[in-house]
Amino acid sequence: MVFGTCFTRFMFIAEPTFSTVSGQLICRWRTAPFVRLTTGAWRRIFTRDALNGVLPGPGISPISRAFALREHWLLQMKRCFDPAVLEMMDRPQPVSPELERDLERLRQLNRWFGSHRLVLSFMRRWIKPGARTRVVDLATGSGDIPRLIVDYAREIGARLEIDALDRQPATFEVARRLSTGYPEISYHEANILEWSSAEIYDIALCSLTLHHFCDEDAVRVLRRCRELSRRFVLVSDLRRGPLLKGGVYLLTALIFREPMTRFDARLSAARAFTFSEMRDLAVHADWQNFGHKKFRFARQAIWLE
Repeated sequence: MVFGTCFTRFMFIAEPTFSTVSGQLICRWRTAPFVRLTTGAWRRIFTRDALNGVLPGPGISPISRAFALREHWLLQMKRCFDPAVLEMMDRPQPVSPELERDLERLRQLNRWFGSHRLVLSFMRRWIKPGARTRVVDLATGSGDIPRLIVDYAREIGARLEIDALDRQPATFEVARRLSTGYPEISYHEANILEWSSAEIYDIALCSLTLHHFCDEDAVRVLRRCRELSRRFVLVSDLRRGPLLKGGVYLLTALIFREPMTRFDARLSAARAFTFSEMRDLAVHADWQNFGHKKFRFARQAIWLE
C-alpha cells in the first residue's frame, strides 16, 4: 500500500527481442504504468509479466537512487529464453562457408577466453599417466574439446577413448573432418536428451551447452551427465552478468562481426545462467556434494568427483 499523494503516468518501455521472421535482434515499444511516490521515485505498477522495476526521480537520495538502479538493472538481466528462437548454428542447414567460419570463431573464443583452460584444469586432475580413461562429451560442436583432451593425454601417455555427441548433422560433419588425425575420438550423431548408452564412462563432459536448454531440460541434461559417469562429471558454461553481456556486445561489434557469430553470441549471453541459477539447477538434478566455481571471462563450472 502506498500512503500519500500519487500521480500516475504511462511511459514507453523498450523491450529487446529476437524476431522469428528475420532472425535479428529488434526493439519493440509498449506502454507501462508508473506511479510517482511522495519520495520522488517513479515505481512501476505490477503488470502481467510480473516485473516491478524502480526508476528514480530527481528528489530521491543518492543511496536510494543506487538501490533503485540496481533493482532495475537486475530485472533487465533476467534470463531470456524462447524455445522458438534457435541459434543460427543450431538450425537445419548444410555445411556452408558461413557455418564453418562460425565454428572457427567459436573455437577461437574457447581458446582465448578460458574454456580450454577450464577444461584442462580438471583433466590434469582426473586423467593419470598410463591410465585407461573413457570419456563422453555431450554436444561436442566441432570437437575442439575432445581434440584438446586427446592432445593432453598423448603428452602424459594416457590411453584415452572419447565418444563425442552432437545432434546437428552439418556441425557433426565438420567435427569429423577436423578430427581425422584423432582415432581416439568416435563421433555419434544423437540428441543428448534421447541418446542411451550401455557404456559407463569415467568422465562425462558438457561444455558451453546448458544455456541452449530451458530450465527443465537443463536439469535433465545434468541428470543424464550424472548417470553416464561412475567417477567424474564436469559441466561448464557461460555466467550471465554485465561482464558477459558487455564483453559479448563489444567483441561482436568490433572483432567477431559475422552475422551468424554476432547473433548466436548475443543470444547466448541472454540465455546463460547466473551463478546462483546454475547451482539451483544442480540441486534440482539431485546432485550432491558438487563443486561450483566462477572462472575468468564470465565462465563457471559445476562438477562431481
